[in-house]
Amino acid sequence: MTAPANTLAPQGPVHRIHPAEVPGALVKPGAEPILKATDIEKWFRMNHVLKGCSMTVYPAETITIHYDRRENLVAMGVLPPPVVVRAPEAFPAWRPGFVADPPRR
Repeated sequence: MTAPANTLAPQGPVHRIHPAEVPGALVKPGAEPILKATDIEKWFRMNHVLKGCSMTVYPAETITIHYDRRENLVAMGVLPPPVVVRAPEAFPAWRPGFVADPPRR
């Protein structure tokens, strides 16, 4: 006896709507979600900033995700500081120009 064909297919993650995920005031009662995103993962270089996030979007809703400015994220240690690449300088203190005349004796 074999299992039904539909049970052999690999199943993805189950999207569960959190009780706090209630539709906004502009959504008609009983409206079905138009988007379900489950187990969202996001990395910025070495920083794992979203871990298993899920969201549900209903019709007539506006969803906004805000990130802080890069400078603030660097100051908090979330992102590494930017790397400045410069060409090597043989005489870094030397600047082209003239030297002042020696004092008179």
